[in-house]
Formats: sequence, structure tokens, C-alpha cells
Amino acid sequence: IEGMTLFDQVKNKLRTTFSYDEKTAELVAIGAVKYAFLKTDAQKDIIFDIDQSISLHGNSGPFILYAYARAQSVLKKNKSEDIPLRELSQKIATNTLQQEEDNLLRILTQFPEAIESTTTHYSPHLLCAYSYAIAHGFNLFYEKHPILKAEKDIRMFRLRLTHATSIVLYNT
Repeated sequence: IEGMTLFDQVKNKLRTTFSYDEKTAELVAIGAVKYAFLKTDAQKDIIFDIDQSISLHGNSGPFILYAYARAQSVLKKNKSEDIPLRELSQKIATNTLQQEEDNLLRILTQFPEAIESTTTHYSPHLLCAYSYAIAHGFNLFYEKHPILKAEKDIRMFRLRLTHATSIVLYNT
């Protein structure tokens, strides 16, 4: 199958499955196809499944894009205060973290190692696995803990954690 044919099939499936407009379908299709190919180790055969590649639940480009969009949406809804990242460590030092906060924070701290491993081994699938881990960790955190409705100190920590997640997802 030719690349453009595959891309068109994915774009059409996105438009019918999610009722995306043309521009959104095109952008998500690019991410879905690229991610589906890059997440596979170069030493293995690629088995492309359109439904799996556009899924919002699982190891797919749209799943990661959705986590990033979710984080951005939370940050845009925050009207209260600026959220400087340099203060992220304050809550860590003074309070107990919820399990999902701790897990996400641990994943985020692995960013330099993920980049180094990916580039050292010329293996983009490693970065894809890391991106998926972040998206999965953020979604668990988001679903279990209120961010904007939390008490002020907790809210600020969670906003900083969301901001850091957004930055790392953007850069992966």
C-alpha cells in the first residue's frame, strides 16, 4: 500500500469515527500514522491496524495527542495564578504525594534518559514507549485527582505537574 493511500484511509476513518473537520483529521492522521510506524522496533515487522492506530485508548498517536490536549485544556482553564515550574519541588519536600502524582513525577524525571537512550540506540520506539508512559500516567492522575478544584497548595502543585507533563509531551 502506498503512503498517501494509507494516510487517506486513516484520515477518512478519523472523520467518520470522530466527526473531525478536515484540518483536524489531517493533523491527527499524520500523528497516528507516524506514531504507528515509529513505535515498532526497527528489527520487527510492522503490522498496521487502522482502528488501533486511531484509538483514544491505548498505545497510539491520538492517545498521546489527547493527553497533551487535556493538559493544555486544564492549563487554559486556570485563571488564578501563574504556575512557575521552579516551585514544583516545594510540595514534594513538604507534603505526601498521591500515588498517581508520584508515578507521573517519576516518569517525567526520566526524560533525559529516554532521549539519551533513543539517540544512542537510534531507536525511536523507545521514545514512543516513554511518550505513552507519560500520557498513560497523566490520564490516571487526571481521572483520579481534581486539579482546578483542589485546595490552593495542592492545586498549584497539580497545575505545575500538568504544566511539566505538557512540556515533556510536546517535546517527545
